[in-house]
Amino acid sequence: MILMKIKLLCILLLFIAQLGYSQIIKGKVTSNNYPAIDVEIINATTKTIAVSDSQGEFTITAKNNDEILFISKNHESKKLVMNPLLFTNNELVVDLVLKAEQLKEVKITNMASIKLGQADWEQQKLDDYDVQKNAVKPNVQGVYMGGIPNGMNFVRIAGMVANLFKKDKDPQKKEKELLDFKTFTDQNCKSNYFTQTLGLKVEEVELFKEYCTADPLASQIVSENNKLRLMDFLFEKSISFKKL
Repeated sequence: MILMKIKLLCILLLFIAQLGYSQIIKGKVTSNNYPAIDVEIINATTKTIAVSDSQGEFTITAKNNDEILFISKNHESKKLVMNPLLFTNNELVVDLVLKAEQLKEVKITNMASIKLGQADWEQQKLDDYDVQKNAVKPNVQGVYMGGIPNGMNFVRIAGMVANLFKKDKDPQKKEKELLDFKTFTDQNCKSNYFTQTLGLKVEEVELFKEYCTADPLASQIVSENNKLRLMDFLFEKSISFKKL
């Protein structure tokens, strides 16, 4: 028994002596008993680098007391100081811990049943599709692509305005107010006021007028025949219109 201990001590001393000089070290990097691929093994002392292969194996030049770093985008980094006790059957086996995934909080809510033909739900899905489609549409500088970058869904807004008219108890009265406000606006605003002062596009002007008419304040401004208040009203409405 004593002889065996002496033999093991001699082997250990011999191994330490060998590590006193740089030599090629063979090793393997694992994680949860699986090979860890593309792990960078860096000898911080000699500034040499190796990368683990598809089997997690690597070779690198090192000696006793060299600092060895193991770096991977999928695992927690690890640092070892080279010494004989790290070896198993003349191989350096290192186990890395997977990085904890930061799971996004997912809120699950009860969704009301949707029946076919529900216009509000169908329109919302169409709007979502338009947003996604416009987001991936290529934007060629200097070339008109047939649309307005980051533009508004005119059909959607027109539908919203139309719904406001439908809810009115007296459609004929509402139509009269619409015509009166547009006429009042045209009489008091130059044609370039909407594009140059309010910063609207030409194709947005008529829709903007309808948008303003949906506000109950529009009919009040017409009845007061107050041009200054009309200018303030149009300016404020243009800000909210551009956010649609």
